[in-house]
Formats: sequence, structure tokens, C-alpha cells
Amino acid sequence: MKRAWILVTMVLFLCALSASVAGAEEELCGIVVGQTVLTPGQKMVFVFSQFAAPDIIHASRGKSDKKDDFVQMAYTEPGLVFYITNDDNVIKAIIVKNSGTKLKGIPFEVGDSYDKVKKTWGEPDKKEAGFANYFKKGVIFKVTDQGAVESITIYKPGKVDYDEMNKQKG
Repeated sequence: MKRAWILVTMVLFLCALSASVAGAEEELCGIVVGQTVLTPGQKMVFVFSQFAAPDIIHASRGKSDKKDDFVQMAYTEPGLVFYITNDDNVIKAIIVKNSGTKLKGIPFEVGDSYDKVKKTWGEPDKKEAGFANYFKKGVIFKVTDQGAVESITIYKPGKVDYDEMNKQKG
């Protein structure tokens, strides 16, 4: 379990570091809170306008520059985790861990069968180690060994250009 969360954190960190995202074709997915939709790219203030202080805050240092730093803010009761960049204070990713969270642009919820996802959205752009990534939609599903959706991660659509990112890192 811990290894899986490390993998998710690494994927999200790489997404946050990437300056170039290619092939963005879809409308941003997000979570619906009351009359508001929270999506990647919005300022952190939108999170605080909908929720009180987070239950858990975890800061992570970037490898080369302050702009690569990010903060993980977890809200236990609604089962939400927000990744916020230090440099510009925007939401880079949202992880949904509980069923019943109203989502925009995602007709699934935690606990659904991953077969339902594949039937509706087709095969993922990339699948490995229990994660199915739909780059064009900006959604990663964490899938259990039994085939159920364990969590849904939302980020800005598009495939991360790992080669370009590695050139920038040297």
C-alpha cells in the first residue's frame, strides 16, 4: 500500500514539474462542491473557500528549484487530497478516495468496477502496477487486484513529456 502511494506521489510530482504538456484535448475534470467545481489549475484559495484547514499537510522539496516544491493537503472526511505547487499556489492534482464524491467529467466513482471504466472510456493510454492513466482526460485510476477503482486522481489533461522534462533537469 505504501509503495503504491509512493508511486502515485512520484507520478503527481512529475506532472507538477513538467512545463510541457502535449495533446490536451479534453475539458478539465474536477470535483463538485456545492455550486463550485474545483479543478487542476485553480488557485489554492478555492480549496480553502470550500473546506476548512486540512487534516494533514505534507510538504515535499523539489530536486532543483523552489518552484518544484509542492504541498499535499489531505481532508480525511471527504476523502480528498490536493497537491498544490509552492511556486504559484495552484492545484496540480486532486485525489478522490471515497465514493459519493460528485465529479465533473468523470462518470465513475471510487468502488466502481474498472471494467465499467474500460467499457465507457476504452483502454487507458498507459497502464502499469495497478494504475490506469487516461492522459487526454487527465485522470488516473488506481485499481485493486480485484478490479475495483480504489482512487481517482485528476490532473490537467495531456501526456507528460518525460524526455523534455529530463532535458530541463539535466
